[in-house]
Amino acid sequence: MTLPSQTVAAMIARIDRQDKLIRAYRVLVACYDNLLCGVDKTAVESERLIGLEAARQIVAELEN
Repeated sequence: MTLPSQTVAAMIARIDRQDKLIRAYRVLVACYDNLLCGVDKTAVESERLIGLEAARQIVAELEN
């Protein structure tokens, strides 16, 4: 069965977008790891860390 070229192009575009999203989240996780190395555990920083931890979970889910 041959798929129409529009369908194939749309599928490739979706895969490319997902790959870019995963790469972006990997960068975010790397920033998270760097931040943890020298962060003060104040209330403001704790809120930021909670947000970064949520991003880390998203990366883990996307990579599985």
